[in-house]
Amino acid sequence: MINSILTHALDGILAIDLDGKISYANHSALQLLKYQEHQLIGTPHSSLVQDSKNSELDKIISRLDKQEQPEAIQTIRLTRDKRPVFVSARFSPILNKQGQLIAISELIRPLTAEERMSNKAQDLLETAPDAMVIVNESGTIQRMNAQATNIFGYQKEELLGQKIEQLIPQRFHGNHSQHRANYFKSPKIRPMGANLELFAKHKDGHEFPVEISLSPLKTARELLVSAAIRDITARKKTEQELHSFNHQLQVKNKELEQFAYIASHDLQEPLRTVKSFVDLLNQHYAELLEGQGKHFLHFISQATNRMEELVVGLLNYSRIGQSKQKSPVNCSELLREIKQDLASSISIAKATVHSKGLPQVEAYPTELRQLFQNLIVNAIKFREDKRAPMITIQAERKKDHFLFQVADNGIGIAPQHLERIFVIFQRLHPQSDYEGTGIGLALCQKIVELHGGSIWVQSTLGKGSTFFFTLPINPMHDLTIQEPTIRT
Repeated sequence: MINSILTHALDGILAIDLDGKISYANHSALQLLKYQEHQLIGTPHSSLVQDSKNSELDKIISRLDKQEQPEAIQTIRLTRDKRPVFVSARFSPILNKQGQLIAISELIRPLTAEERMSNKAQDLLETAPDAMVIVNESGTIQRMNAQATNIFGYQKEELLGQKIEQLIPQRFHGNHSQHRANYFKSPKIRPMGANLELFAKHKDGHEFPVEISLSPLKTARELLVSAAIRDITARKKTEQELHSFNHQLQVKNKELEQFAYIASHDLQEPLRTVKSFVDLLNQHYAELLEGQGKHFLHFISQATNRMEELVVGLLNYSRIGQSKQKSPVNCSELLREIKQDLASSISIAKATVHSKGLPQVEAYPTELRQLFQNLIVNAIKFREDKRAPMITIQAERKKDHFLFQVADNGIGIAPQHLERIFVIFQRLHPQSDYEGTGIGLALCQKIVELHGGSIWVQSTLGKGSTFFFTLPINPMHDLTIQEPTIRT
């Protein structure tokens, strides 16, 4: 019965533990503060207070612990969307059977319009973080706070009794009267001009962007409207700068990708010509060359082959992200196909590739294939001579992403090189020891970042490396599929 009385009380009731966290809220409190019960319970009481660093709660708990009864106070409580609500708050002790203070209750009641218009309410109005302007049905300004004078450039006496249109750009005057009339027909707390850009007018005539929230105030004589007005000039400027920066970045990225593609594409033609003449020399004139001449020709052939690999790698790097459409990718099936493609390399190296718990993800299929293939090829290439490669690929589901691991028992990487390996064209070993272009891991990083993830490596020199990367979870495509160990 007591629970029913508390739940249906007209005034809001909160229970607050001695750590300052809310442990109970009745229906009226939830309605007043615009919270669902699960959103408010466990929340610090300070989140309802404008100046959380100077919350009155500690002083009230101290007084109640000394069996002193604090006076009711008129103050502001913040709703879930941080809008101020003027309330009367009264605190009482909650004691255990031994008479010890274990919590406190707060009875909160919204102030009436008459109370808000009292001197005390005006003081509270001044503490609001936003500019506050109160008007009647005819649009006459009744009250305002200091923040309003600051953003509009007027003194209070210049605006009190004037029409609200004085603060609105001229081009909006025609529609504003009708909008105000419509609001008074159906008054409720709501933002003004949802999904529209709103502007206010300063005393000097310049306009500035604003956000406005409207709240009805009922008095015994008439209905008033309180407008909370926030100058968002700085935010708009930041948004515009960010938009401009992002646009410039996109343009530069496209230019770089186009340059890389054109440069590498155009380089292929002279390379083909050089290779063709080297082949002709080998076929028709090799017998005429002495040992040193053959040696030089061999160097030219090697250099052109390496240049061709670099050009192809650069082309592949520039093409990453050109796929416009993601689709569900079964990682187990993708890995099975990659193993078939690499069957010869796996067999020659006597490698074993294990996989466990690989999921289905939303990804760019071609790029994801390249990511797995590059990591597996690297694990096979950088192997110890005395032991066969053992490669383990697995994934673990986290809160909002999958964490993949590709582990090997290869030669490992020195600690000082763990970041360097992801830089394009960076190589840790001579070409004579390990073939390659230095592009593979840079490609992997670009592919992972294209998907909104990150990639890193942990390694012990002489024992092996584990590459980690993350891919975001799409709830519609996250079925985990088990795959048995396959040795190809």
